[in-house]
Amino acid sequence: MEEQLISFKTAKLAKEKGFNEPSLRFKGLIKDDSEVVKNWNKYVNSLSKPTQSLLQKWLREKHSIFIDIITQSGKNRVTFAYEIKPQSIFADGFNKYEETLEEALFKALIYV
Repeated sequence: MEEQLISFKTAKLAKEKGFNEPSLRFKGLIKDDSEVVKNWNKYVNSLSKPTQSLLQKWLREKHSIFIDIITQSGKNRVTFAYEIKPQSIFADGFNKYEETLEEALFKALIYV
């Protein structure tokens, strides 16, 4: 299984908030899946494109922001929710784990 990369929108906000870890990149508005790994956020027209787990780790280690993904079982289906601590933010109703984590990462970055 391949790790999920963050969206362009989340990458842009991560750069604004100081994310500077080596990763793949977005270049301008065009995705560039270059295998060269370095800190793309130091360049004006590029954005680092990390995995969701790398960004989640950065939020946890650099900013003490913790994201919990919660599985919710209902009538013949499973949905997901997230909680962001210590901000006490909760949202639910997501159908996929990765979309839940993506939304939580974006919301968590707002508080950095």
